[in-house]
Amino acid sequence: MDRNEVMAVLQNIFADVFADKDIRLTEAANADDIEAWDSLTHITILEAVQDEYQITFDLDEIIELNTAGDIVDAVLAKMG
Repeated sequence: MDRNEVMAVLQNIFADVFADKDIRLTEAANADDIEAWDSLTHITILEAVQDEYQITFDLDEIIELNTAGDIVDAVLAKMG
């Protein structure tokens, strides 16, 4: 599994969570870039990522995951 594969899955998760099939995610994307990305949708995104990859983020990790790239890094680290 590589960054591009994880980003493609993350793209689909964001499209589902935000109900916007036209959303274009970059690794630098954060809550400032996506108007509807608030604390509740952040948790929803991370729950979907955890379900998709059968991994778990602890609270400290969740707090540090501020960009799409951070999420990709965390998934890759967990998948080892």
